[in-house]
Amino acid sequence: MPLQNVERVEVLRGGFSSMYGTDALGGIINIVTQRPGSVYRIRGEILTGSYGMHGGQLTAELPIGRIGLLLSARREAARGDYEFRFQDGRSSSILRRQNADYVLNQLQLFADAVPFAGSTIRWSTSYSWSDRGSPGAVLSESSFNLARLRDAGLQSQASLDWNATPRLAIRFSSLFNSQHRVYKDPLIPGEPADRESDFGDRSIILTPIVRYALNNWTSLNVGAEYAHSAISSNQVKSADRSQYSLFVSTDHTIDLSRDFLYQLNVFPSVRFDRLTGLAGDVSPKLGINIGIWRLLAVRLKSSIGKSFRAPSFNDLYWKGSGNPLLKPERSVGFDAGLAVSIPMYGRLDLEGSYFDINTSERIVWTPDANGLWSPKNLQRVLSAGVELIAAWRLLNENVLLRASYTNADSKKTGSAATDDQTLNKQLPYLPHETAALSLSVRLSPVTVDVRHEYTGFRYATETNDTRYLLQPYQKTDVSLSAVLSRRPLAATVRVGVSNLFNSDYQIFPNFPMPMRMFNLRLLVDY
Repeated sequence: MPLQNVERVEVLRGGFSSMYGTDALGGIINIVTQRPGSVYRIRGEILTGSYGMHGGQLTAELPIGRIGLLLSARREAARGDYEFRFQDGRSSSILRRQNADYVLNQLQLFADAVPFAGSTIRWSTSYSWSDRGSPGAVLSESSFNLARLRDAGLQSQASLDWNATPRLAIRFSSLFNSQHRVYKDPLIPGEPADRESDFGDRSIILTPIVRYALNNWTSLNVGAEYAHSAISSNQVKSADRSQYSLFVSTDHTIDLSRDFLYQLNVFPSVRFDRLTGLAGDVSPKLGINIGIWRLLAVRLKSSIGKSFRAPSFNDLYWKGSGNPLLKPERSVGFDAGLAVSIPMYGRLDLEGSYFDINTSERIVWTPDANGLWSPKNLQRVLSAGVELIAAWRLLNENVLLRASYTNADSKKTGSAATDDQTLNKQLPYLPHETAALSLSVRLSPVTVDVRHEYTGFRYATETNDTRYLLQPYQKTDVSLSAVLSRRPLAATVRVGVSNLFNSDYQIFPNFPMPMRMFNLRLLVDY
């Protein structure tokens, strides 16, 4: 999704299977796209950067009567042969990444219409295709890989919103998604057919929702969902799966005319899902939000609920790695936190929360001795930790300082084997600690953004062998943008530097990440 077409990103933490069904275990990320405007508008972007990065995007908004259209085309490519530091325990050298080139293309169409009073129809379609290398692990200075991945996908969404009465709102939405992937690796031994995997999947989702305001403090949402997915591949037999769901949620808000305990918000919800070949699953959730002190907007928030995730088609059938014996993943999650807003040379927002997720049959992907990744179920996993977030807005929000810190454990707490050496051990590749600090300063016509991230050490084995640790690392990104001209022809230039201090780090073993990289963007808006 091009950033030019994104209006905002909404993040909901915690399990939300009670509203959104399977996969909504850890939270929801909702990307809200820009909609067509009421005036003619053309936007363009030119991109260049390190290691052959180049590309561009063109977007046009075309209002036609009561219909608004937004059309967008984007292309980006790079050699991807970035430098990285390789160490084998005896020596250290600077190498270049091989077979990491890519070409990405995307076409998008958004349309809004008002067919009758109180209603809105929204439709969006995106078609993307790409060709990229699959560089693989670097085990020696002579490591190389020739694998390629080509994919193409079509996604189309449509919705009808109708405010039938001041109290009654009806929404019907649909989603169609089709993806086709071809993976080739000429270095795989065997017959030519063994070196190529052709994988296609299609899905359709239909969701009607009715919202009714019972009174000024209570609302009711009732909805249903039907989904059907199918795959076809030259490696596995065709498979399909249907899902039938019902969900209900209510929102109760009580406002009190006082400074302490000034508001109570309770939002229970429950959802039933039944998937082909699986028993039906009920996911209830109860959340509360209590306004404690009006002056500083002190609020107590908490929720508890069940969530579940059915194995995806990739989990079940991916070539050479899928596990058709996987069981659904289920969890019970609890969270509680306190938020406060302090007027201090602007506004200082502070939030602290505790979370606890107890999961049975958790699905994780891990590598074997040959580096081949495959999924499996872990009988029981407990994830618990604290999260601290601060945001300080100064000088009429021209200065924004953000900070976050998370300390969490995710440990395997159950096993069928009595001598399991991985019991009560931290799951691999998950850090105990992460932190981030960012500063944004807007001094018209210039804006400067700096972000610094810290990721703690991670175990690379399920037994938490200290000989195989992924070391902690820090990474700093900087960007500067300047407005060159304003309307009717607005122009902005942005310069970005990622990994400013050349940090040497890996997210997964033997998969090196880039050192310092630059990019330059020119954006015009007419």
